[in-house]
Amino acid sequence: MREVRVRLVGVYGRGVAATAVLILFAAGRVAADDNHGCADNPNLVGSCFQVHGRIFAANGAPGLRVWPVGTKRILGVAGESEGFPNCLLPHIGFSKRVYADLIACPFTADKPARMRMVCIESAWNMVVEDYTEDPTTARVYRV
Repeated sequence: MREVRVRLVGVYGRGVAATAVLILFAAGRVAADDNHGCADNPNLVGSCFQVHGRIFAANGAPGLRVWPVGTKRILGVAGESEGFPNCLLPHIGFSKRVYADLIACPFTADKPARMRMVCIESAWNMVVEDYTEDPTTARVYRV
């Protein structure tokens, strides 16, 4: 496992952290466990799709959310632990964020200005930003 520490200083420092995350993404692909069967759920309203996003914990419902990078949208993870690969759960928290390529399966239709509910079938190219030791210093590592 490669580890990088990035000191965040204003907007410029966040750019450095984002660059470090992108470099680590290019380093390899790690597949998530595929045995939880999210894609087989009978309540899905459409086909599963691939998305590159930041997974994070949030107050309110749903507690786990995905921000598709480059958009203004938020996807809500329905069922949280049931709709999520087990390999990601240890890396998600209020002081941790995971960037990953995901296969998301929709429970609700895509509507403007509404959070779309999904479950996550699988994840790969996972990179964690961990702020638990110091809120101004990100420990960035690939899983």
